[in-house]
Amino acid sequence: YLPWPVNVQEQQKDGSRSITVYPNPGTGAFTLNMINGKGVYTLTVYNVMGRIVTSKNVEFSGTGNAQFEIKEKGLYIVSLQNEKVRMTQKVIVE
Repeated sequence: YLPWPVNVQEQQKDGSRSITVYPNPGTGAFTLNMINGKGVYTLTVYNVMGRIVTSKNVEFSGTGNAQFEIKEKGLYIVSLQNEKVRMTQKVIVE
């Protein structure tokens, strides 16, 4: 883990692919919507200290959704990536 906060620039779009996380802010249960994504991606949630909160593989065959949960209040970085692309978005748990 990193002993200092991590600054991540959001990148919600890569070419024709894009992600949206909602509700944002939310109370802990989130849906990630992927547009034009095909294949297996790794969904990883980081806290502001750079520690992994949760991680799982999700598969998309075009446009689709993936659900994930964050238990503690705070600011988090959601990353969706595969071997070719990485997209990130900040989320807030109230």
